[in-house]
Amino acid sequence: MPQRRRRDNIWFRAGLRQGEDCPDARHRGPLSFGARAIEFPPPDAIRRGLRVTWLLPLLFAPFVGSFLATMIHRLPRREKLVWSRSRCPACATPLGPRDLVPLVSWALSRGRCRHCGTAISAFYPLVELAALAVALSAALVLDGWLVWATCGLGWTLLALGWIDQRHFWLPDAMSLPLIPAGLAVAWAAVPERLPAHLLGAVLGFAVLALVDAVYRRLR
Repeated sequence: MPQRRRRDNIWFRAGLRQGEDCPDARHRGPLSFGARAIEFPPPDAIRRGLRVTWLLPLLFAPFVGSFLATMIHRLPRREKLVWSRSRCPACATPLGPRDLVPLVSWALSRGRCRHCGTAISAFYPLVELAALAVALSAALVLDGWLVWATCGLGWTLLALGWIDQRHFWLPDAMSLPLIPAGLAVAWAAVPERLPAHLLGAVLGFAVLALVDAVYRRLR
């Protein structure tokens, strides 16, 4: 009996889908928790889902982190984000593909420019690792499209937080789109709670606007 109960818990933690019977003979068909019916998937579906949920965001995350590091560095300086090649900050030599592989290039070069030997800040691999941590945390907690949605919101917040920490500045072009994006994700995930999310967004924006107005008046 303890083994059977432990297996049930593993199934529950692994993720729940609709449309399949519970593998436990005691629970055929959907299980009802409150107002929502939850059904258990077969083992193969869980394994396939976990592979997709984990693998793609984790592989993609370091490359996103590399772009975020470029954004964090260039945006406050009003530099071009695209159509401008990355260069060594010391010797200005354009960097090739072998110099731009996230995490790997910095580690293999021991944190130095391959051309002039100048030390390269650990800022770049740290942002890439932080982006990877965002993807990992999303994959551990969520599933399906919500993983990607959470990664997108989390990566944007990561860049905003880093820019704010360095320059005390939150670009409107990055922060304001989070409002409709967050509401869209909330509506798609839990449509019946959209009014509460709308109210939260309005109140949150109002509080921040009030703080900004008071600060500008008193400074």
